[in-house]
Amino acid sequence: GEDPHYDEFALAHHLRCRGWVVPAYNMAPKSNVKMLRIVVREDFTRSRCNSLIEDLMTCHRLLKDMDRESSKRLEEYINKHLTSMGKDEHAHPVYAVSLSVSFLLFRPVSA
Repeated sequence: GEDPHYDEFALAHHLRCRGWVVPAYNMAPKSNVKMLRIVVREDFTRSRCNSLIEDLMTCHRLLKDMDRESSKRLEEYINKHLTSMGKDEHAHPVYAVSLSVSFLLFRPVSA
């Protein structure tokens, strides 16, 4: 098979840009297996399903046509800025507010 120069996280990022929330996951530690997980509601229509499939194919084609250098830069960006869910700190500087400052900003005002 073909060895793509992008991964599921890049595909999830492109889908997110098109309005879909399709998270990518790393499976068991040290297995190097990644996956996308699509969960649909009972009222998910055939029309929406067709839109998702079209967007999935479009994003796949965009990533496939991207050169390796651009793909590498995208991967670095995603790893630095977008995969901080569940980690102790966020990569974006806006979240680097110290706890004491945030307490002062949001403490209740006494009457």
